[in-house]
Amino acid sequence: LEIRDKSPQVTASVGLAVGGSQTFSADELLAQAETALREAERTGGNSYVRYRPSSGSGADDGEHWDEKLRHALNNEEFRLVSLPITSMEDDEFLINEFETRLRLEGSDEIIMPSTFRPAAQRAGLSVALDRDMIQHVLRWRAANPDFAGDMLLPISAACISDDEFIAWLQQLVDDAELDGPRILFGFYETEIRENLRELQRLISRFAIRGVKFVLLDVSIAAKVDLLLKNIKVDYIKLSADIAPALRGDETGRRTLEQMVAAGADQETRFIAPQVDNTSELAALWQFGITLVQDDFVREEN
Repeated sequence: LEIRDKSPQVTASVGLAVGGSQTFSADELLAQAETALREAERTGGNSYVRYRPSSGSGADDGEHWDEKLRHALNNEEFRLVSLPITSMEDDEFLINEFETRLRLEGSDEIIMPSTFRPAAQRAGLSVALDRDMIQHVLRWRAANPDFAGDMLLPISAACISDDEFIAWLQQLVDDAELDGPRILFGFYETEIRENLRELQRLISRFAIRGVKFVLLDVSIAAKVDLLLKNIKVDYIKLSADIAPALRGDETGRRTLEQMVAAGADQETRFIAPQVDNTSELAALWQFGITLVQDDFVREEN
């Protein structure tokens, strides 16, 4: 495709949903396909995602995921991707958020973390997946010595109480394999609600080494003021449910204003999720939120 003197790259994203005995209407099937499409778009294009419920209740489902995840770890089926976070007021600001995604052997389908992370938690594999992700990052960092941005590494709540993993992580920082002042460890807000005291001990342990901390996927309904009374984090990355507040919903606007004010009291900055248009960017600016997740996804393997 050529437009004037430019040749933009065109990609296609496909979301699939399969009807069955558990699908009760065409609207439900369409909603599942749209959910899968959004996940496919987040992979950066040229891929498809099949809708999968984020959690399963049966023993067979757990055994299925246990086997699949162990096979993926043993056969290096996880792929490292980076998602840049940039600033609307500072062109030099850059955080690369890293995560791994599962591309099954012999398939172009990509399974997103939102699907396999809960499965890994049920299978007791969360720590193994986080260790695998960090090892991917170490290899990427060695191959990209000129990278000058910060690196955000999402860590599961199970790692907080895993002494062996934390000791390994600290050794990486102490040995400068991970550059403490350029590292941000992220924890999902929904996972750490019952572990705030343990998390704060971890934060104190690594903060003296220059490491920063991020709360991830924080809903607009979260009690940010109470969270920040118990833990000291440098950033809060908001979830996609802030969209109504950016589009004029008055209740949402008031809630978001209160969240930002609570963060300002603790010198905590907010990161917005990917937004759809410039009017939403303008709304973020009005709230004082200048850090935004970019929509560019790069596979780093």
